Amino acid sequence: MRRANLPVLSAPVSVELDITNACNLVCQYCRADAGKPQTEELPTARWIELVDELWSDGVRRFTVSGGEPFCKSGAARLFQHLGALGAEWVLVTNGVLIGEIEACQLRDMGVTWVQITFAGLTSESDEALRGQKGVFEESFKAVERLRRQGVRVVPAFLVSRATLTELSYVFEFCARLQVEEMSLLNFEPYGRGANHPELALTADEVETVNEAARRCWPNLRILRHESFHRPYALTCQAGFFTAVVDPDGTVLPCVLFKNTKVSFGNVACQSFQEVWRSPAATGFRNWCPSERFCEQCSHTNMCHGGCRARGFFLTGRTDSVDGLCYPNGLGVL
Repeated sequence: MRRANLPVLSAPVSVELDITNACNLVCQYCRADAGKPQTEELPTARWIELVDELWSDGVRRFTVSGGEPFCKSGAARLFQHLGALGAEWVLVTNGVLIGEIEACQLRDMGVTWVQITFAGLTSESDEALRGQKGVFEESFKAVERLRRQGVRVVPAFLVSRATLTELSYVFEFCARLQVEEMSLLNFEPYGRGANHPELALTADEVETVNEAARRCWPNLRILRHESFHRPYALTCQAGFFTAVVDPDGTVLPCVLFKNTKVSFGNVACQSFQEVWRSPAATGFRNWCPSERFCEQCSHTNMCHGGCRARGFFLTGRTDSVDGLCYPNGLGVL
């Protein structure tokens, strides 16, 4: 059962640029295990060249993340270049380093929207997971500064077992920020999060979040990360429609494969097209789930085995089925 019905595009639809591993925080849930920069991170000039390559290949959607992007020397030049191209680009940040000047600059650089992540909807729960006093209020102020400049801000709530009960605060939280949309992120026990597997949601708890998103906030636009969609309701886009470039230039199918041996190549010494068409990338796309029950499952043509990363972290193989498979009653994560 090969994923032959999925198109192999000449370039991904969307690319995430993780421009540095440096970060001003040491969050318990960080999938990148960010803090110190990597020893051989791409210089800003190469990131700008890469954006031009991707633009020529037809990529129009970019996400800039890290680490903390504002910890990267010269990051503003990359932001400005993305804006000058007319790209759709999203900045993912903890917001702590966004003052009035940075908020004005982001407005002038044409950022499409800014995601500021909260690990909890109260200062106590947020700072317990982000590990530093005062960061909740600083991130909150960053949202306000950006809004005053007319920049679209989407606060992101990282839902974990430690904060699941705070779903009831979502409407109040958004009202206080004066925003009408929120992104829900799923705690994944990878990266630094691997030290806290007890925070990962079960399959039933994921459904609790989905139910709340469907029924509890009719006046809010809720953006759910794809990990909240049932595996059989959404095809994993990793390596087909999306790609991630790590700080050192390593190209990954998605962010969950950080700090693993799964990669397509490296743009520090190759063009993106060479990496995208490499044997490693082709092999990743040309696969079939290893579990036999997928062959009989009525959802297979839609989900194709679900999230490749969850399966990989369960078995060490990229052909394993999603650990939150509902139809076959796995739900082991």
